[in-house]
Amino acid sequence: MDNMAFKENKLNLADRNNFTFQGCDTSNVIDKNNVISLISGNAVNPIQNTEQSTQTTPSMSKLEMKSKLIKWVLNEPTNTLCGISKDDKALFFINAETLNLEKSITFPSSPTDIIQDGGNLYIALDDINEIVIVDLNKRTITGIVYTSSADPYRIEKDGDRIYYIQRREQSNIYQYDLTTKTDEKIPVDLVFMPDIAINTEDHILYIGESELSDSNMIYYSTTENKVTGKTNYNNGRGFPYLGRYTLFDGEKVYYAGFAFDKHIPTRILGSFDNEEVIFAKYGSAFTKTGLYDSETYSLLGDISSDLTEISNNFVSFYYKKDYNSIYRVDPTKMSQVLFDSQGGSDVDYIIADKDTLIQAPDSPTRPGYTFEGWYKEAECINKWDFAAEKVTSNNITLYAKWSAAANGWCYSQGKWYFFKNSSMVTNGWTQDSAKHWYYMGADGAMVTNTWVQDSLKRWYYMGVDGAMVTNTWKQDASKSWYYLGSDGSMAANKWILDNGKWYYLKTNGAMATGWISYGGGWYYLYSSGEMAKSTTIDGYKLNASGMWIR
Repeated sequence: MDNMAFKENKLNLADRNNFTFQGCDTSNVIDKNNVISLISGNAVNPIQNTEQSTQTTPSMSKLEMKSKLIKWVLNEPTNTLCGISKDDKALFFINAETLNLEKSITFPSSPTDIIQDGGNLYIALDDINEIVIVDLNKRTITGIVYTSSADPYRIEKDGDRIYYIQRREQSNIYQYDLTTKTDEKIPVDLVFMPDIAINTEDHILYIGESELSDSNMIYYSTTENKVTGKTNYNNGRGFPYLGRYTLFDGEKVYYAGFAFDKHIPTRILGSFDNEEVIFAKYGSAFTKTGLYDSETYSLLGDISSDLTEISNNFVSFYYKKDYNSIYRVDPTKMSQVLFDSQGGSDVDYIIADKDTLIQAPDSPTRPGYTFEGWYKEAECINKWDFAAEKVTSNNITLYAKWSAAANGWCYSQGKWYFFKNSSMVTNGWTQDSAKHWYYMGADGAMVTNTWVQDSLKRWYYMGVDGAMVTNTWKQDASKSWYYLGSDGSMAANKWILDNGKWYYLKTNGAMATGWISYGGGWYYLYSSGEMAKSTTIDGYKLNASGMWIR
């Protein structure tokens, strides 16, 4: 399956997933003919069996549930979402196209896991040692697997074998042979609060521990019936993470907020900001709060979802436990509108439904320019009419048009800029009416509190107000002193007279102290930089000019 189309809509999914939700009437009319139960009589609380979804926007529909879902699968051939509720002991069939609830099945015990394989659903029932088999086409129970060894809590299937774990803290791993109808413990030591995932191509069972400071993941070969490897992180201490998710997407294994090589458990491929991946497909990885690129491991956007699914035609499904609602998002009916400010301040993109009007964003700013609106092309020929034009394509870009302001100084977003001949001055000097010099940086902003070097390699210091400092001393971070002359340039390799006292500035401009040799003579400079004269230093006599008398 080509995943490029989905990648183009990743941000659309992240944005569309963040909504302000409004309540609606979710009362049901129960169709008793569609209710199937393994127990005699009616459930204490009737389970909803049919319910219509709400079309909230052209690209999104919503189904409010009465039962809380804990897990689900999407069956593409029947176009059905199948979700289980632990509290209500139920399985729900939801039309993936209309998002309408079409049927439910109740059980005598709470379901804890659901998988699909070969046109069947396999549902683990807690406390009664059963795995129920449901025909997806008929939507009826066609068989029950009785596990004699333990209660199945999590299940996976590889060929004719079902692998399952217990709900207890210290769990064994078991396999049930559908051909011989027998189950047995596999040769793996007790694992703490595990979850499992299966690689049916390479026949590897991934067993991930949780809730321990030394949790790790085990690779078990289902053909060789032995452990083939184990993760090794943080000097063997394991993965200190509380979640209980182990996931395989066909290419990578996801566990404890990391991605692993599917064959080499010690090879970590990337991480997801200490968030556990709950779903991965088409180069994307979903946590409960974020959408990540599973190739670069970068965060693409915020998402709030407890369950996630994506169909082969890139329709996304989200279940939000707080709202007890399922959302269906069709990115093909959405458009991403980008705004190219062409030198102005950044403007966030917006997501809109196709064939709808969009609201103009806040106008960008650009020092020395006036914003004249958004246009359809970079040359700014055809203006976009927000009051009349609708977005029709998947992605469009609108371009900002600018007109240059008058010459002179311009203050914008806390910075000063200078314009000359209708152009902003960059990397250059400008002088105001008071004859003060200023330097404009690469972005055109006036620089302050910094050193500037001109094309002749001369150094200048721009003060707190941006004006070039002259006829004064300046100390740098290393406590060295420098002198800025009348033209603002830093003195170097020369003597200067300041307030009747002589100072020497070295080749790098720093004020000299101690003994120096200059012009064939020796001179002494105090720690203040002042030249000593008519005195004796270290036994050496200095004349009135400060030179050592030999």
